[in-house]
Amino acid sequence: MSVLFTATATMKDWKALRQRSREMLIDQAQQAGALHYQIYRNIHDASQILIVIELPDDDALRELRRTLAEHISALLEGNRSDERVWEPAGWDETW
Repeated sequence: MSVLFTATATMKDWKALRQRSREMLIDQAQQAGALHYQIYRNIHDASQILIVIELPDDDALRELRRTLAEHISALLEGNRSDERVWEPAGWDETW
């Protein structure tokens, strides 16, 4: 069963995040088997980000989470993020 990883944080340096995403994070997500990888910016506060990654299972998530912590934690205000892991409830249809 796939899992959805979300993380919200406040960024210090968008340019550096964009560069790291292009240089390594996208590749690392693909190697972990990510089905979806997207970074969003808050429209009311451009310093806030939301990272959404859909992965095939919890093992893939653990692998990718280490990479994310290593490569983007220094770019975050206060070096922390609010991370959540979600799984499908299984009672609705996909559209």
